[in-house]
Amino acid sequence: MGQSAESNERRRYDRHTIRGEARIEPLRESDDFVGLKDVYLLDIGRTGVRFLSSEPLTRNSHWRLRIVHRGHALAMVPILVRYVERQAESGSYHVGAQFMIEPAVLSQLGVSDYDLSRDQAEGRFLDPVGTCAVPSEA
Repeated sequence: MGQSAESNERRRYDRHTIRGEARIEPLRESDDFVGLKDVYLLDIGRTGVRFLSSEPLTRNSHWRLRIVHRGHALAMVPILVRYVERQAESGSYHVGAQFMIEPAVLSQLGVSDYDLSRDQAEGRFLDPVGTCAVPSEA
């Protein structure tokens, strides 16, 4: 159940297979649901993560991923859902997500709400390594 050759060719950084607990919560109340949802980590890389969810998530929705280790939140990272794929045999969903910078942090750094809204409307996201906007991959 690895990534397709095509998606690996587009990837700038390798993904590493891991197995572990995580929880997600929406960054905005208007997103799919309010509250924490348990998910299961499948692989992770420098710029993104893939996890298993019992429910589908909306593509391009924003969440906060809490990586859990031994019952404690090891890290909390904002993510952008890039793909959702239903697994026929289990009825669960593989979710691929990209790490991103939280809008509140960018606001504190001087990026205007107008620029943030424009980037979102144009299908752009913020590079998780720097603060420059780059076109999203379909």
